[in-house]
Amino acid sequence: MMAWGEPGLWLLLLPFVGAVIGLVIGRLNGRLRDGFVGLTTLALLGLAIAALALLGRGPNATMKMKALELASAPGYFITFRLDRLSGVMALLISLIGAAAAFFSFRYMERYPRPSRDRYYPLLLLLLGAMNGAILAGELFTMFILWELMTLAAFFLVIFDERQESLAAGIKYLVMSEAGALAMLVGMILTWHRAGTTDLQTLAMSRFFADPGQAGLLGLFLLGLGVKAGIFPLYTWIPDAYPAAPSPVSALLAGVMKKVGLFWMIRLFFEMLSPTPIL
Repeated sequence: MMAWGEPGLWLLLLPFVGAVIGLVIGRLNGRLRDGFVGLTTLALLGLAIAALALLGRGPNATMKMKALELASAPGYFITFRLDRLSGVMALLISLIGAAAAFFSFRYMERYPRPSRDRYYPLLLLLLGAMNGAILAGELFTMFILWELMTLAAFFLVIFDERQESLAAGIKYLVMSEAGALAMLVGMILTWHRAGTTDLQTLAMSRFFADPGQAGLLGLFLLGLGVKAGIFPLYTWIPDAYPAAPSPVSALLAGVMKKVGLFWMIRLFFEMLSPTPIL
């Protein structure tokens, strides 16, 4: 089981806990809430640095964490995996996330307090979901956090509730959910054919290296390609980026797209060859 003191765990949990606490504090004092959000994002950045330091420099450095065993499926664990690749990505998420949070303090002054009260929890929720998605060590765990990331981004895109923002958000959501459905079908078929969705097990068995599984990789590519904004699945980007608040646009372009690219690397390089990427 995962130890509560592991930085890898708190890369996922800290933003979620911070979102709840920030929501409560925001109802009492807006300035105090801003300070809390700033400290939370800085702490997240510190945790990302600490996690990379604890992993060491070896190419095989990895930390697999079993977080929860499902009672309805004995032997099935919701797992998270911290290695050099996910550690570097978590550092990027935390760095850009902290910058976006601090830029938001001045940017959000144009909005009324109720709007600010919902903005910062959504921002932290997005950071936590992105960290969780890249730390997931199992496909269904990744899917849950991927969907949470999609929803948090959707509500941030439509944040100011203008007609063009709502249209852009709906377009983003429809395309994202179509891609997510393709990935879910791929995950179910992977479970049916391989008997597991654990990434390390799939990599070592070279399941995806079988030419017969090319269709599965195509389903994953479709879903990941929407988030990564690859041709021709990028059409949500020109609408969503201008519609979202500027700090959110920076997160979508600077980090969230890269979460899709991160999983392409996981599946199309690591899964085809068990040699670590970093």
